[in-house]
Amino acid sequence: AGVAAPAVGTIKLRRRHHQETLGTDKFSAYANLDNDIGRLQLKLNKVISMNINSVLNAPISSDLGVYNVIKNATFLAPNPNQAELQQSAKKLAELTMISELFKSLKIFAVIGNGLCNGAGPNGALQGDQSLSYCTEDKVMMQIVRADGDKMNPHIPNATFLSSKYGFDTKYLISVAWSCQEKYQTVSKPDDHFHPTNKTAVVETTNRLNGDCAFNIPVCDTRLPEIRKRIVNHDDVVIACREAGNLDI
Repeated sequence: AGVAAPAVGTIKLRRRHHQETLGTDKFSAYANLDNDIGRLQLKLNKVISMNINSVLNAPISSDLGVYNVIKNATFLAPNPNQAELQQSAKKLAELTMISELFKSLKIFAVIGNGLCNGAGPNGALQGDQSLSYCTEDKVMMQIVRADGDKMNPHIPNATFLSSKYGFDTKYLISVAWSCQEKYQTVSKPDDHFHPTNKTAVVETTNRLNGDCAFNIPVCDTRLPEIRKRIVNHDDVVIACREAGNLDI
């Protein structure tokens, strides 16, 4: 199963069907790659524009306003050199593309589902297709897939995230969860869903500073309305989708 102008989050990547063969025409392959890069550039340009507008239109003393830009006199700090800027931009681009790929594949984060009794650190699960970690107070956190209405804990080539790109599971979930909690919006006053599971994330966030560079949905299964569905034998995907209001 598969972040005026169209919303940034509506741009989707198409997942190649397992029976579909890759073309041998190198020009076509290059054209497709060039098109994907162009779409990413357009998306990043929109994020920059929306972020600038959000700062200019927000109250000065708010987190999204000018105060957040100048507080602690960070604007007086020495400018980073070109190498640092290039490395930061590279990491941001990688994180953003991984996030969009994960969302297109219905990959999401799950908190509090399962026991920390594995062979990894603090009891986390181990394996080349596992993305999990356990907090010191034994709370299981995982990145999983929604295969239809069923949760699939296996992520192919999961270890590449750390070994190739340098992003560990703890960092990815922390960024996604922080984004979801910080920039959530409430759809209606009488909505009974828990606020930490809102997925209508404000797109005018400071994504270029990493706040929402990785913004896959996060489901906290410890919440009563979600835990009740799981106890009543609903799959995690169903519970998170319906009781947690997640787009998975």
